[in-house]
Amino acid sequence: MENEKQKEEKMQPCPLCGTMLLYSKWLKVVGVYEEQQNYRKNLELELGKAKEQEKKLKEEYRKLQQTKKELQEQYKIKELKLKQKTQAEQEIFRKMIEGQKAKELKQTLLKGIATGTEKQKARTEKVFQMAEKTRKERDKAMERVKQLEETIKRADVVLMGPGLEESKKNSDLLKKILTGYKNKKVVLDATSLWQLNPEWLNENCIVTPHKKEFEKVFGAKPIPQNVLKMASKYHCVVLLKGQSDYISDGEEIYENKTGNEGMTKGGTGDALAGIVAGFYYSAEDLVEELGNTFAELIV
Repeated sequence: MENEKQKEEKMQPCPLCGTMLLYSKWLKVVGVYEEQQNYRKNLELELGKAKEQEKKLKEEYRKLQQTKKELQEQYKIKELKLKQKTQAEQEIFRKMIEGQKAKELKQTLLKGIATGTEKQKARTEKVFQMAEKTRKERDKAMERVKQLEETIKRADVVLMGPGLEESKKNSDLLKKILTGYKNKKVVLDATSLWQLNPEWLNENCIVTPHKKEFEKVFGAKPIPQNVLKMASKYHCVVLLKGQSDYISDGEEIYENKTGNEGMTKGGTGDALAGIVAGFYYSAEDLVEELGNTFAELIV
């Protein structure tokens, strides 16, 4: 009885497809997926925050510069008026030779002039301090963007799409990664496919669309012939998900008929993209590697 229990504990159903796996392999699959998810989320959050902060800081800096300019103009105008007013008052004082009233009036006016000038100077100084603070914050945001780009350069594989917001800034980021890092291994899934221009793809790219995403990206019917055709046309690897999965590098095409209804649940596509990225990390020929892996799972 103890030997049978140990034997059962060695095999565990995969949470994604239901295939029986050794418990050690099952732990590795889950671990790799969680690490990829956490790493991706951190990258996306940091980049999104940095870009948004940069945009806000630039706008604030522009407004402060405009306010600074306006205040400087106002200061010049008021300073000119104060000088004119002072000259007029001096003329009055020259005419008022006698009496304490003239002395008191002169002191009152001079006090008012001094107070107004000091307040204006203090306000202008405060604006300058705010502008300097904004500049420093903008420099910090730019430094965070630079650090994120350095992280992408150091990464072996970049997975983009799962949980990504559909926005102009993320579309620009996708284009920048695909066109600016053509030697970087990139896996594209989910939202990134809805914002993808296939002309940005290259031989280091893997796309993992379902049928609707395939039609959106390539403008073609999601059939095996088109999987092979699109992979060849855009020099990338295409993994079309469906009742049967089709994987092609433009020269060969594989069909995977394994899986069950559990694979239709939300989030399984993200898990698959993470697994593909994990394979891509160490596999020079992903199509061959996935074919070998599916064969091992079937056996």
